[in-house]
Amino acid sequence: MVKHVWATAYRGKEGGRLCLLDLHYKDDRQIFPNGYDPTVSLPNEVVIKLTYGTKTNKRSRKHQEPVEYFLEPSSGYCFLGHLWAYLQLSHLAGYTVNHFVFRPLASRRDRFKEDQPFSCCALIKRVQKHLKDMGAYDGETSHSFRRGTLQASAEVGGHDAAARHGRIKTPAVVDRYLDLKKHLARKAK
Repeated sequence: MVKHVWATAYRGKEGGRLCLLDLHYKDDRQIFPNGYDPTVSLPNEVVIKLTYGTKTNKRSRKHQEPVEYFLEPSSGYCFLGHLWAYLQLSHLAGYTVNHFVFRPLASRRDRFKEDQPFSCCALIKRVQKHLKDMGAYDGETSHSFRRGTLQASAEVGGHDAAARHGRIKTPAVVDRYLDLKKHLARKAK
């Protein structure tokens, strides 16, 4: 999920609501129209069209700006390769993904909640726990991924690239994400 929110610049809540029906082939066909199928081969490209919309665009899937993922076999960070492995391993372990890809654990921690997406709160608690365990926690939140990936996009392609990556229409909002001094000053307090 962290790879997904970084690559898409989605907020934690939006990333956690990724579902099987959001995954499309380049020609617009859904990859898993009837639930997870372990015989579906890993495609070279996947187009994500969010079923549940985003904070800035709450309208239906047909109004969402798609996100494209490409297979990067030489990269150890290839989201598609990891996603297909995750789906397959979940299936083999008896926890087949039927709707939401990222699911929270049930209260007894012996299974996943099938009808709920992974929440922003659950994401940040998990990330903060791992960072604290490594001694690397420095105040990160789930929104840190969005801010960080927009700043990385701006570093490579400028203000317009960050706006496109985050699907942000208002220049002043992009400026807020890219203002390093503002974020560092808040962190220093």
